Amino acid sequence: MTEKQSSSQKVVRCIEQSANCWLLEVVTKAGERNVVKALRPGADQLTSARFAREFAVLSALRHDNLVPTFTNVEEFDGHFVMPLLEGASLRTYLDRGGPLPRATALHVTIGLLAGLAELHKAGIVHRDVKPANVFYGRQRHEPASRNRAILLDLGIARNLTSPLTAEGMVLGTPSYFAPEQLFGGPTDERTDLYAAGLLMFELLVGERFHDRSSSPSQRFRYRYEGLSREARRRLVGLTELLEVATAEDPRRRFQSAAQMSQSLVRLRGAS
Repeated sequence: MTEKQSSSQKVVRCIEQSANCWLLEVVTKAGERNVVKALRPGADQLTSARFAREFAVLSALRHDNLVPTFTNVEEFDGHFVMPLLEGASLRTYLDRGGPLPRATALHVTIGLLAGLAELHKAGIVHRDVKPANVFYGRQRHEPASRNRAILLDLGIARNLTSPLTAEGMVLGTPSYFAPEQLFGGPTDERTDLYAAGLLMFELLVGERFHDRSSSPSQRFRYRYEGLSREARRRLVGLTELLEVATAEDPRRRFQSAAQMSQSLVRLRGAS
């Protein structure tokens, strides 16, 4: 942070840290609490470029299901400010209480798909959709009725028109990889939709789609047959949608986030 910016806000705590950046809760002189995402000093050129791209995407897009940034383009100097959100990541919800209620799981997935649709419209593929990178909650000034999925962490997002990652490089979280991502093949919007299908499955069932003994080529039908009766009950009416979303061949998946969302909205209305 610049000297002027650091003097106008006080660091309250470190929320999270990685090899490349910090997430810090700060409070302004006016008492407003925000989050600063700051790149660690000494980051290499590629890491710095990815960090700058994440900021550029967030600053250019405004959508309820994407976390906003308060930093202006002219002020960006290796950190940016976002609102402090009320709620928790889906990973936290799953670890604490297992499956989400069906209505909540569908609401979250539809919101996630809306955020992905906005990214895809801008030519951006997230490539790391997973419970830890989806927040369920709201901004602090909003009522609880505004709880929704908010997509986080665009650190390895790929711009389809000017990629920072060459084909063959494998980035992300293997448990949520699409087959083409695991083997370093071309990734596009359908890669994110595969991960969205895995995430929806986990929200409903409380188990990861890919366990330690499986691979991204595992078909939905095989996974479904290994579930308990209670887990199968949670998937009633949704198995065909999940089978399409997690198809091994991208050509057999939903071809857009909007298409997948429309199918899910119809099924939610019919249930």
